[in-house]
Amino acid sequence: MALHATMKYLPFKQLIKQIVNVTPEIHLHVGDSITSRAVDTSNTLLVEVDLPSSSFEQYKCDGAIDIAIDVSKILPFLNLTYGFVTIDIHEDRVNLSSGKFALNIATLRKEEVKKEPNSPPLKFEGSSSVEAVKLRGFMKESNKFGDKVKATINGYGKPTTEFLVLDDDNNELKFTIDNGFIPDDGKISSLYSIELIKDVIDHTTGIIDIELSNDHPIKLGTKIGEFGKVTYLVAPRIES
Repeated sequence: MALHATMKYLPFKQLIKQIVNVTPEIHLHVGDSITSRAVDTSNTLLVEVDLPSSSFEQYKCDGAIDIAIDVSKILPFLNLTYGFVTIDIHEDRVNLSSGKFALNIATLRKEEVKKEPNSPPLKFEGSSSVEAVKLRGFMKESNKFGDKVKATINGYGKPTTEFLVLDDDNNELKFTIDNGFIPDDGKISSLYSIELIKDVIDHTTGIIDIELSNDHPIKLGTKIGEFGKVTYLVAPRIES
C-alpha cells in the first residue's frame, strides 16, 4: 500500500465533482501531498489539484507513486458517503470506504490517459475574490441571457470587479463585486464563455479567488477543506 488516508466526506465530494467538471481521467502524484493537473478535451479548461497532507484527517504514505484513474467511477459512491472517507491507494487499484459502503476501482494504464500538461507561465495583473454562491448564481442566470461574459477589474477610485453579459440586442446583465486589486491604477478585462465558467464553478463553495489579465485565461481558485486547493484556468474567448 502506498497511501492510507482519511478525509471528511464533504470536501472529498466537492473535490471529485470539481475534477469531473473538467475531465473524467487524471494522473495522480502521491507522496507528501497529492497533486494533479489536467485539461479538458478541447484544451480550453485546465484544473490543478494540490492536497497537502494537512488536508486529511489522517495521512500515511509509504512511498511516492504516480497513477492514472477514472475519477468519474467515483461519482456513484459519493451519494453513499457520510462522515469520513477512507482512501487506500495502490499501484493497481484505489479503495474507498465510508461506513458500510466501499468502492474498489482499478487504476488505468498511464499511457492511455491524456498527458498531463505543463503549468503555463502566466503573469496576472489583477486579483479579486467573490463568494462562490453569488458567482454561481450569476453565471447560471447569465446562461439564459447570453453566451459570453466580460470580466473586468477596475483599479480607479474604489476598486471593483465586474462581470458583464450583453445579449444580441445590447441589453446587459451585470454583477459588481466591491473589491479588486491592480498594482497600478488601471483597468483590465477579458471575454469568456459563460458555459465554461458556469461548469467549472458549479460545485465550488466558500470564496473563489480570481486572477485576471487582459485577453488572458482567468484563474479561479477555491479551497478544499481548510488546506487543499483546486485551481482552474479558463481560456479567453477570442472574437474575430
